[in-house]
Amino acid sequence: MIQDDLCPACIGLKLEFESAPETSEFVRLSKKFVMVKTRSDDEITDQLYFMDGNYTPRIFFLDTNGKLLKVRKHGGPGYLYKKVPDIIAAMKKALGEFRKIR
Repeated sequence: MIQDDLCPACIGLKLEFESAPETSEFVRLSKKFVMVKTRSDDEITDQLYFMDGNYTPRIFFLDTNGKLLKVRKHGGPGYLYKKVPDIIAAMKKALGEFRKIR
């Protein structure tokens, strides 16, 4: 996840995690991932992370070789994951994609 402490969407997502009833399911699923959080002002140079702009928060799912898994939902590139259920759905899809390539 790439985020910015002053980004309104990032702040909103953090508040969503604090109040969403699905947070426990997210925590359960997160144990199947290596979770990495970085700030948008950290030096990120690989264009892989900028394929659709440089908005925040931004969540990526990678395989064990660092290849981007295709788990995107419909809609524009920004604000793909506004709510915890959106992230949970993407996590489940990422697990399915990962199983296909193993």
